[in-house]
Amino acid sequence: PLGNSYIDQCGICDDNILNDCTQDCAGEWGGSAVEDDDGNCCPSGFSASLQQTVGDIECLPSDFLFYISTLSAGYIFENVKIGSIDIESVNCEEFDDCDWVGAFNGDICVGAVQWNTDNCLNGICSINVMGYASDLTSGYMQSGEYPTFKIYDVSESAYFNATPDIQYPWINQQIYILDNLLGQP
Repeated sequence: PLGNSYIDQCGICDDNILNDCTQDCAGEWGGSAVEDDDGNCCPSGFSASLQQTVGDIECLPSDFLFYISTLSAGYIFENVKIGSIDIESVNCEEFDDCDWVGAFNGDICVGAVQWNTDNCLNGICSINVMGYASDLTSGYMQSGEYPTFKIYDVSESAYFNATPDIQYPWINQQIYILDNLLGQP
């Protein structure tokens, strides 16, 4: 804060800590930012997370919105590709610099993560797949169900169905290590 003013993520200095989308984030996010019904500012194709704190807006690919649950399982993938090409996964300074991986139970997103290998253990990342624990997580994973996965390619603004090399059922607190997650172009 600067007195009663703040410099928001768009570099705009005013009395609002949130992004000022009326100035389209001054092109900071590619000039395509839009304000949602709640006044959150995210670039085109992204939406504000369902769980966030005031002043700490997290933008996710619009199809990858989910609630965090007290129940989860980890799926670790050594390689993530679309066709034969590795996804964008390094130098992820902004949320739209690198590709994303989402997990689903049917058509319900149950987890998502930006695939930033710079921040993962030895360059190998994981996704937490959430389980059913409350009304907010209705339709989320239950023991024995198999999650499906999608990749969001930020440079193409496109979603791709993705298949792990081995299918493992969701079990709370289980961690699976897999070689590959392959998106179909």
